[in-house]
Amino acid sequence: MPNSKQSGSSGTTPYATRWRRETAAAPFHFSLALLLAAAVFLPASPCRMLLLGLLSGLSPLLAVRKRWGLSEFVLVSPQASLVLWSLLAIPALKLGAFAAVPAVVAAVLGERARRDRRTLTLEFGVSDAAGFLTFCAMLIPVLTVFAANGMQGGHFFARGWFARDSFYLFALAQESLERGGWPAENPFVAGVANFYPSLLHVTLGALAAQSGLPAAQAILILSPLALATSLPLLVVAACRAADLRSGIWTVLLALIGAAGLFFLRPDLFIYPQTQAYLLGWLALVLWLWGESETSGLEAAIALAMSFLVVLAHTVTGAACIVFVTSRAFEGLRAPETRRRSLLQIGAAAVLGLLFLRLNSLPFSSPHHQISLTDLGGVTDFIAPWWAAVAATIAMAIAYRRRTYRSLGIVAMSALGIVYYVLGSSSDGVEQFFIYYNAERFLHLALFIALPLAAGEAGSAGLIATTCVAAGALLQPTSLAILSYRLCNDTPVIVDAQKMAVLTRIREETPPTARILNNLRSFEVPAFTGRSQNPTEINVWGLNTLPPAEFDRHLSDVARFSQLSLKPDQRVMLLDRWGYTHLLLRKKTLPDNLKAWTERQFPPGSMRVLFVEGNYLLLERVPPSSSSSVPVTIRRK
Repeated sequence: MPNSKQSGSSGTTPYATRWRRETAAAPFHFSLALLLAAAVFLPASPCRMLLLGLLSGLSPLLAVRKRWGLSEFVLVSPQASLVLWSLLAIPALKLGAFAAVPAVVAAVLGERARRDRRTLTLEFGVSDAAGFLTFCAMLIPVLTVFAANGMQGGHFFARGWFARDSFYLFALAQESLERGGWPAENPFVAGVANFYPSLLHVTLGALAAQSGLPAAQAILILSPLALATSLPLLVVAACRAADLRSGIWTVLLALIGAAGLFFLRPDLFIYPQTQAYLLGWLALVLWLWGESETSGLEAAIALAMSFLVVLAHTVTGAACIVFVTSRAFEGLRAPETRRRSLLQIGAAAVLGLLFLRLNSLPFSSPHHQISLTDLGGVTDFIAPWWAAVAATIAMAIAYRRRTYRSLGIVAMSALGIVYYVLGSSSDGVEQFFIYYNAERFLHLALFIALPLAAGEAGSAGLIATTCVAAGALLQPTSLAILSYRLCNDTPVIVDAQKMAVLTRIREETPPTARILNNLRSFEVPAFTGRSQNPTEINVWGLNTLPPAEFDRHLSDVARFSQLSLKPDQRVMLLDRWGYTHLLLRKKTLPDNLKAWTERQFPPGSMRVLFVEGNYLLLERVPPSSSSSVPVTIRRK
């Protein structure tokens, strides 16, 4: 295969670059500062959120990296802006003035660039064309999914995983927005601490606050560009890894590899869930620290970003640790970079300790001894991944001169296999989650291997990535097959009346309210940020409380509506789990709500907060409080 590497690191234009121009950097910084300042002076609106959420992070990276492909302006900015807002989120939630920080930073960097006469080198070549092509291709499935979900005619539609994973994302983001900080409580299991890494949710909550909309609606406006740019950014990062001289073979390898990643798990790229955003952050780390000629400052920023990834997502955080550790060890070979590499290795060690601390759960489920029968089930589950695993390891072996990165990629693949074996010793929900994470480790191993394969630009990489893409199409994974449900599944519909109820809950209850309801869905936490009763087996709080305690909680919720239950027993159940409100949907509400309430509960223990259509919200009255509170009733 023709080798795409050409001599030209001294500044000559690579043959793959069709256009190049050097220009002053200051106008770019000042233009961004003006746009961001204009956003700050806008009232809370989607326009303000989009400007801040898509442009805030570009100026700092313009100050760090001199050479930019035109596609990188489009692909880097949304990811870098989310990363910057992850640092600003909590101060911005508590003090709105922090929204002006990106504009101030851009203005300061612009003045510095003007004073120092700094320049940017702008380019357009085949790698930029590949980035734009991948971006346009990604917009098709992303926009198709978003068109089938979200607000339509005053109702909110949620199909497939949108009504579960996305609602969980919305709930944590809304909780952080309402409480003005880190979401401390599991929104789907009231009274249980939130152990899920939530930096992304705080970030999205802070940006939703700029829109004036509930987090669920704001996220759907902001997300399409963030999701559609992660895989194209990986393609550009892979092209950059080719010693800054990506040619047609390198680009072809990157495009086929990206196609394989998408076909293996399209769900990780096309709808709002935590890892879909974090793949963009990981791609940005690879873009910053994927080149052999990366500066110390770029490497330091990539390391700092890795800490943010660990605070935002467990599995992607593990992949980030593997990558930055392997890159840090590579610098030990050269005497001039050895000291810097030792510091980077120390930082990576701290990152690993932080990862272990954040991901230790208070309880663990029982495991049984592994049998050959169990391993047979593992073989069936992993079957669609054999081509990807073999290709990933083959690339690592073929490019073994990059010893540490190759070892890191093999380690990630091995971790996925170990997870599969570990899952065979567990049962039920925990087994599903272990298998689910095992797939993600295998996927992430290929994700971080792609820039290495492109950088080496060898035949082995092209063959391996082609095998991955072909294998993903010929034997798709189970989750790839199920991804169509995001568009075709029967939707959960939050109608206009229910939206009005959820709006009143946000407006008329404290952010720390715990709501027991009979809706048997996740709309209440998703649209209000208030925690609610568990509605199913322990999917959302696995290993965060003893199984017996969770089962008792679920049983108490089921018992609550039994007619045989006495009024004082109902109040005891509410108090046992700390519920402050009771939301009921009834076909017909009684005419005398006060009398009905006193028949169901001890007198003075509950009061009617509001009635909206056929929804009734009751509030628990503390023993020392008066129950003479005005009630607003809206019947439809």
